[in-house]
Amino acid sequence: MSVSIGFPKEARFQFQLNGRHFRVGAAGVNTIERLIEIFDASSLAEKPTWLLARRDTIREIESLNCRSVLSLIADRTSDPKMRLLAVWLRGRCGGYIGTTILSRYTRSPSFQLRKETARALNRLSAWSVLAEVAESDSSERIRRIATPPLPKPHSRRLEDFSRNVQPIRVTLKPPPIWISPEVRPSEGKRPKSVLLIRQILEHIHALVTHQSIRSTNQENTN
Repeated sequence: MSVSIGFPKEARFQFQLNGRHFRVGAAGVNTIERLIEIFDASSLAEKPTWLLARRDTIREIESLNCRSVLSLIADRTSDPKMRLLAVWLRGRCGGYIGTTILSRYTRSPSFQLRKETARALNRLSAWSVLAEVAESDSSERIRRIATPPLPKPHSRRLEDFSRNVQPIRVTLKPPPIWISPEVRPSEGKRPKSVLLIRQILEHIHALVTHQSIRSTNQENTN
């Protein structure tokens, strides 16, 4: 079955997203081919569980991680079902590329597209966009999807952190100090004597006094 993705399926094809330059590349072509496979399977599906048979293909798309290509398909395809699949898979790849494109579909008249867009943006942590959806969408289900989860209490987060951290044993005995055999303590420089330090300070004091007197004389002359 032929479906338009809105641009050439060529590795050398270049495009821009939010001012950044991208190229489809070999991984992008592979992503497009796998996506078309899923699209064709959806057209022939008779049961709601048809996606289970495509788990390996979905995982392959996720591993290819062509976020820019999926975003471009969502933006340029003229087929509503292809756009829906591209938005759904884009959300499963994480990151932030294409968030601006997906945010446009939060105002789509299609309930299904708005729902999948909200789920994708939730996975992309686009909370600023979802905050508006949570307040304005006509569907309670979509508003619930767009609502960010409440943060866990600090005690719970600390407990989860402690559970995943490997403790390190600490001994109360002070660790030995390692000194290189090349060090010769007796060959260090001796400290300056008290007399030498006094002479340096007196010299500095004399210089400051002389400069102060010179500045005063210049002011009186002027």
